[in-house]
Amino acid sequence: MQTLSTTLPPQLVLAGSTLYASQGSIYGLDTTTGKVRRQYAVSGTAALAFARGTLYLNVNRHPDSSVQALRAHDGSTLWSYQAAGQLAHAPTLARNGVYVSTVEGVLYALQARIGRLLWRSSLAPDPSSSFGAIVYTSPFIINETLYITYITKESPNCFITAFHTKEGRRLWQTPLPDSSSFPLAAADERIFLSTTRGCLAIDRHNGSVLWRHELGSQGQMWSAPVVMDDRVYVSFSEEAAPSVALSDEMKHEQQAFICALRARDGALLWRQAVGGISAAQWPTVAALIGGVLCVGAKSGPDSILSAYQPADGALLWSSHLSGTWLSSPVGAAGRVYISDNNGVVSAFRLRDGQLLWQTVVATEAQSTAHLSVRSSPIILLPASPPEP
Repeated sequence: MQTLSTTLPPQLVLAGSTLYASQGSIYGLDTTTGKVRRQYAVSGTAALAFARGTLYLNVNRHPDSSVQALRAHDGSTLWSYQAAGQLAHAPTLARNGVYVSTVEGVLYALQARIGRLLWRSSLAPDPSSSFGAIVYTSPFIINETLYITYITKESPNCFITAFHTKEGRRLWQTPLPDSSSFPLAAADERIFLSTTRGCLAIDRHNGSVLWRHELGSQGQMWSAPVVMDDRVYVSFSEEAAPSVALSDEMKHEQQAFICALRARDGALLWRQAVGGISAAQWPTVAALIGGVLCVGAKSGPDSILSAYQPADGALLWSSHLSGTWLSSPVGAAGRVYISDNNGVVSAFRLRDGQLLWQTVVATEAQSTAHLSVRSSPIILLPASPPEP
């Protein structure tokens, strides 16, 4: 197993004409110019969601964790709820509720307006046991059903579970054929999820597996699925042919790919190496923006953002960035935004990849993680934020 330490790129959340970046503080950037409109200090590491003029935050600062609601235009705190355990990723917003999960496998449902606890439920029958749950993703909600995946401690077992959003009642639970630490996606009565070695579709009403697409023994999934128009897009890596380094030791490189699967049966429609002829690795989650498929990846000492035609995977353009670790791209109105682990947020023109602006939102490491690369899942393990 190879373990690397890296500074995470700022998380990006697009809200109309404002692009929010979370890295130490929360920065509100003008989407046209990149100018910082507002900046709010956060005591801890925050993951964001936005709805109806409000920023909802999962804030971790060991040993405390809290779900917070801030008024977006001035950063004032509307409410805060203390959670027991480290919060996983960002809050999920649905109707009048805020739904969060902890790494230790506890779900919370809060009232969005005032933060009052609606219900709390544990994924494992006995959370204190050695076979308790470990969660890496946010809850996923369709209508009045909440879905979440978890793995069990001290074993490779992975499950997907469905809860009723109103009272937190467990509806069903089913084992998965492989471990998963990625967010879910849905379309046409199906849930799509990425596992360590592939992608699968399940019936959202009972969890039965409908199809499974395997990457092969040399493949490793790097992204959650993106679903649109009967297609499922995922990014992954494969081990390239080993080369001999100067020390005469065999050097194993990873090549990043993006592919399209047919949503109804998982058949492979096309696959492309990220960046075209450039050797790239560590791909981001793909994003469909204005009919263009965008994905980032590490490329040599820097990184690359590439755009593809969703129909056939034809490469439209590639642009280079600094940094070796990229956020998931977001975009709208003819622009795509991405951040890197140097704290730089970049905006590109969607049609041709021209750089429009760059803004540095963090010049010091505010959010770090340890990256474990092995034959089992790739997991980002958050480190505790520095003490003031």
